[in-house]
Amino acid sequence: MGPQRRGQELLLVQVDEDERRPPARLADGTHALVSWSARHRASAAGLALAAVLVLAWLVVLVPRAVSERERRDVLGAGAFTDAVRSLRQAPREVWRVPARAGFTPVLAGDAVVVSSDGRILDAVDVVTGDVRWTRAVAPEGATVRDCVATGDRLACLVGAPGRRTATATHVVALAPTTGEVLLDTDVPGAWVAMGADRGDVLLAGWPLDEVAIAVVRLDGATGAERWRASSDSGVGLREARNLDLVVAGQVVLATAVPARLVLDARDGRSLDGERSSSAAPTRQDDAVRLRPDGTVVGIRYHLHDRIVGARSVLRDGTGRRLALVDGEAVSPAVVDDAGIHRVLTVERGNGVLMLRAYDRPWGTDATWTTVEPDAQVVADAGGRVVLVRTTSLVGLDAATGTRVWQRPVEAVAGDGPAAVFCDGRRIALMVREADGSPALAAFSLADGDLSWQVGLPAGTVRVVRAGSQLYALTADSLVALR
Repeated sequence: MGPQRRGQELLLVQVDEDERRPPARLADGTHALVSWSARHRASAAGLALAAVLVLAWLVVLVPRAVSERERRDVLGAGAFTDAVRSLRQAPREVWRVPARAGFTPVLAGDAVVVSSDGRILDAVDVVTGDVRWTRAVAPEGATVRDCVATGDRLACLVGAPGRRTATATHVVALAPTTGEVLLDTDVPGAWVAMGADRGDVLLAGWPLDEVAIAVVRLDGATGAERWRASSDSGVGLREARNLDLVVAGQVVLATAVPARLVLDARDGRSLDGERSSSAAPTRQDDAVRLRPDGTVVGIRYHLHDRIVGARSVLRDGTGRRLALVDGEAVSPAVVDDAGIHRVLTVERGNGVLMLRAYDRPWGTDATWTTVEPDAQVVADAGGRVVLVRTTSLVGLDAATGTRVWQRPVEAVAGDGPAAVFCDGRRIALMVREADGSPALAAFSLADGDLSWQVGLPAGTVRVVRAGSQLYALTADSLVALR
């Protein structure tokens, strides 16, 4: 017992012996455990083994389970096709690897394929950033122009720089998991664009010694030519600066202004000709575009009151006319499952934008019409049609066209709509910070409030989406943003 003084009284306190001497209590417990183990050797051995297994589970299996959950999350789909998995939190750099900014990374399985020097491909684990395999694909003097994931393989277009070349283009198919070369076939000509459809590969470019553009479809497994189609006009088109190839639904669209090919993806049959008064796009169309659902849009322009007017004819993949609408039909960078049923058209002039919306079933009358200062239509998602101006971001109600919100922002010019991303609740785009450095900012689609803004890695040239995740490309590296 020990004394404590409390005022003028003497208080006697009983102190438990075990509380005063913990080491003694621990020694007694250890002794008891040793004694019990000696008397029950089999049980003690079983308990020891169980303890080791539990420890192994904690050390090995728990981290593995966490890693597998992270992998499922990284590879999981977004709220709609082409959506980012989540923009709820500002992303941060999790890994970076050497990569050329001119090569767009491709998701193949659970790896992102990049090219560090134009000739060599690296498959990088999407979670860890570890290089799975490295493969030299292009010979000396050639580069990997593009790669697409098709079926169970990665198909790449390999050719010499420039378009005036007699060197045959190569199509190389690789196994995504190992990098093993499954196919390497020559396709004579200067083919510069690549697409994929149902396991096959489509190429657009210039056949050997020809000046008009052509499209060829190759069997993805054997490289055998399934069909080929060429433009019947286009002298000098080999000098065209841009050639675009789009595949959607059962339609292929190849464009090198002023020539184009609108083809049935199954057999290469032309859909760009006068078959009937309401059939396929006509050669009188000033432009032809292809919507993600395979709807073909033919556009004709006219000028009235210093405003560039237009009319757009929508047709399905067989050439059947679906609708005739006023204005130039646009294709926003981001369209969700509801927005894909809406056609947005624009007319510009005198610094203003006349925007119309036509909801399916498409008719001749617009669902709504609104006039805004000139802007770019970048999204139709989350119940909002989003416009980007030089110094602001605007959200319109997708059902009525009414302006809901407007926020000041200095968007980074150059990449255009390709630098806009959405998860169904928020929209993100590259912006310019006060010091001029690029950043990524996310805004709520509901009210336009800034969710977050974060600086991008130094030297970021553009931000791209591979699968449902975002990556920053600098001049010499790929940076995973999570």
